[in-house]
Amino acid sequence: MDSFVEKDLKSKRILVVDDDEKIRRVVSQFLKKKEFEVITAVDGLEGVNSYFENNPDLIILDLMLPEMDGFDVLAEVREYDTNVPVIILSVKDELKDKSRGFSLGVDDYVTKPFSPTELYMRIVAILRRTNNNEQTLTHNSQVSQENTKKKVEFDKDEDNDKAKINSSIDIVVDKNTRKVLVDGEEVKLTAKEFELLWILAKNKNKVFTREKLLQKVWQTDYVGDINTVNVMIRRLRSKIEKDPEEPGVIKTVWGVGYKVEEANKKDS
Repeated sequence: MDSFVEKDLKSKRILVVDDDEKIRRVVSQFLKKKEFEVITAVDGLEGVNSYFENNPDLIILDLMLPEMDGFDVLAEVREYDTNVPVIILSVKDELKDKSRGFSLGVDDYVTKPFSPTELYMRIVAILRRTNNNEQTLTHNSQVSQENTKKKVEFDKDEDNDKAKINSSIDIVVDKNTRKVLVDGEEVKLTAKEFELLWILAKNKNKVFTREKLLQKVWQTDYVGDINTVNVMIRRLRSKIEKDPEEPGVIKTVWGVGYKVEEANKKDS
């Protein structure tokens, strides 16, 4: 048993969607030895159906699939679930494919040929993070039930679990519930989109380089291109800005990176 893997990550259900029988066998056998439950699908259509039937905790997804390609599978899944982690495992290593994957909400991108051990470590890192989020939500729910007579207000930025952005629109980012409210309306974000917005919102007016955002959101062992951040910023703006072409919340600092800018009250 691997000492660095928490016991409650064992028996997590992983869906592997790949038309290559050898890849399915290698990944499946390796993960089963690590005490994961593994479900496999041989094409895109079967992958989508298996997702709805089995409610996996994580998906490993090839791009070049019969019936439906991986991008279509990902888009279909994200229509219903913005939180289930997805790792693309593909021979396609061009930047345009990686950018498209991240824009659709993948959590990681691994190119073939690959190391099963490295894939496993990436899976553990993602599941550990999502598992901690689930535990936090459960704990907060229990605390809330025990204190039903108390009304907790989260309007102050100094609250460690919530960030509020005052601009031409009001945005509230709640780390505990993983919810984002834009002018009172909930906006659905992927896990990576949420983490990126959280970092910027909790550090208003601080400029982050693209490299720093890559390190913080995708962790220090992630190997990627800074264009990944650009794609994610564009996707975030399309969801939270009044006019994504003239953003008022997430500002570009040319030649450096990005920041969330707090508007003056008279400009709000």
